[in-house]
Amino acid sequence: MFVQDQVSLTDRLEVRLGGRFDDYEQRLEDRSRGRVSGSKTSRFSPQLGMVYALTDSASLYAAYGENFRPLTGNDANGNGFDPNQSTSLEAGLKMALLEGALDLGVTVFRVEQDRLLVVDDPSAFTLAAVGEAESEGLEVDLSGAPLPGTTFWFSYAYVDAKTKNAFNDANFGREIPAGNRLLNVPKHQASLQLSKTWRFGRRTLELGGGGLYVGERLGYFGTDFELPDYTVLRAFAAVDLSEALALRMEVDNLLDETYYTNSFSDLWVQPGMPLSWRIAAEYRL
Repeated sequence: MFVQDQVSLTDRLEVRLGGRFDDYEQRLEDRSRGRVSGSKTSRFSPQLGMVYALTDSASLYAAYGENFRPLTGNDANGNGFDPNQSTSLEAGLKMALLEGALDLGVTVFRVEQDRLLVVDDPSAFTLAAVGEAESEGLEVDLSGAPLPGTTFWFSYAYVDAKTKNAFNDANFGREIPAGNRLLNVPKHQASLQLSKTWRFGRRTLELGGGGLYVGERLGYFGTDFELPDYTVLRAFAAVDLSEALALRMEVDNLLDETYYTNSFSDLWVQPGMPLSWRIAAEYRL
């Protein structure tokens, strides 16, 4: 059940109060041991937010929230896991630029989580809910139509994500200290997209493109092995051939760059997709 109410305290200040109530029950049947177990829990997760209008085109906001997420499965003893719990805190600025042609958002945030699942015994494929992590950072978003017929979107994120507690990485028999960087989380990431639309009577033609930059990421817990940063470009085109028929073509990794998206260790690395393209048609009745 979810409830929420928003109240205007003044002409410039609004406050939002809310929360979610979860009632969770899990039943586990282990047929190999002839054992049935289960767990149940209830939790209220509050939310609080506020918005203060500095001007007609700029406002400050802040928000606090808690989240409850049940974990399915069981541990090595056949018992269900306690739920994952997270808290988040963010604050930022939103404003309109160029007489509303562009929207700017700047946000700082902090998220903490506990009872994250980690490997307990890799030979038995068992897990344990003992992990704790935190992330904090900054996000910047800029989007809109700076010129007639154009759309623009830019996003940048800085994220410092790390473990909060020490735990044993059973996959490699290594103790992971508190403060270790999380796997496959870049500190810096940015994306950009720009498109232009032309109209010819009732027909339209849209051309656009953009790119994605992903910074270096830790690729192996407890070591200094990192995946290199990469940049991939994309392009697209869309045209209305008639009132009923439209075509769209997209090309990803335009320059056919070699890059790696994630890894588990220095011996298990996932490469990114090479140059690829697709064409889609849409027919409207």
